Parts: sequence; structure tokens; C-alpha cells
Amino acid sequence: MPLNGIRQHSNNILDKILMLTLTPYSPELNPIEKTWANIKKYMRSILPSYDNFTDVLLVLFLF
Repeated sequence: MPLNGIRQHSNNILDKILMLTLTPYSPELNPIEKTWANIKKYMRSILPSYDNFTDVLLVLFLF
């Protein structure tokens, strides 16, 4: 959760929660980055070339 000083981020409830800050760019600590990597790996396995990918997109959008 971004902590930027707004009222919702500075209430008493948050005083009981330990907040850990991440470095500005730390993809290895961000779970969604692993998810995107898995999605990319899967997409590359079913569409090994860019030409196939564009062909599939054209077929889908033309119908």
C-alpha cells in the first residue's frame, strides 16, 4: 500500500501494522512479476513466433 500521507494512510489502525518498504524497482519482490513471467512463458509455448501471434490476432479480430 502506498503511504503518501493522506488521511486514510495515517489512521490509528496502521500504527499496529509493520510496513516494509521496497526498493523503487524490485520485480523479484513483487508477486505479480512472477505471474506475468509465467503468462509470457505459456504464450511463447503456444505461439512460438511473432508471425503466428499476429496471424492469430488478425483471425480473431476479423470475425
